Formats: sequence, structure tokens, C-alpha cells
Amino acid sequence: TSGQGATLEANGPDASLRAVQVKIAALMQDLRQTFIKKHGSRFPGQHGSESRTTSQVLLSQMLRLPLSLPGSFAQVLYPSYARLHLNNAESELMLENVMRRFLRGGQISHSLNGAVVQTSFTALTLSALGSLV
Repeated sequence: TSGQGATLEANGPDASLRAVQVKIAALMQDLRQTFIKKHGSRFPGQHGSESRTTSQVLLSQMLRLPLSLPGSFAQVLYPSYARLHLNNAESELMLENVMRRFLRGGQISHSLNGAVVQTSFTALTLSALGSLV
């Protein structure tokens, strides 16, 4: 009968492969979102909150196509808030540097009133992914 070759067995090897693919896709989505959230200010208060919100929106828009993020284009109304407290913000938020940090790892730092908080990013390696799966 036609169509039998196209059906997948519920418990066959194709189902196991599909389960692994779904798990890896969910893991990658979580890694992308965590990466984006870690760019916001580490300091409490109104300015820190504005920075966290705006940096997530800004980076989500910037990385939507390169990282296959869901959503559609939206203009970021106050992109300067993403730079609050972030040291070397202009350089750190350049697409090339953000992608390098996502793939190879790195650090950024936020400063406020003499306090400095460093945020580290682990390189995206097969070893790192394997430990998460």
C-alpha cells in the first residue's frame, strides 16, 4: 500500500533519533536564551532592570537570523539602555564580538559605583554540549 514507507514506527530507531533531535533543539534554544539574558546589567534597581530588559530585546533582534531565534523584527526603542553599566559596550555589543563570545566563550563586565561584576561565557564545543545532553 502507498504511504507505508513514509510512516515512522512509534518505538523504532527513527523515533529514538527524533527524540534526540528534539532534546538537542530544546537545549540549543535554552543556551541561546541564557546567553542573551547574561548580557544584561548585574546590578539591582531601575537602571539595572531597564538594562536587562533592553539588552534582551536588542540581542534577540540582533541575533534573530544568525541564531535562528523565533519572532519577527521589532524596532528597539531605547537601545542605549542595553549599554548601561556594560564596560566597553560599543565593542561588546558589535555583532562580530557577540557571535565570537557565543561560539568561543569569553567575558563581559558591568560596573556601577566602583563595583565590577564579571560574567563568563563558556565556549560552545562538542564537549560542552555533550555534558549538557
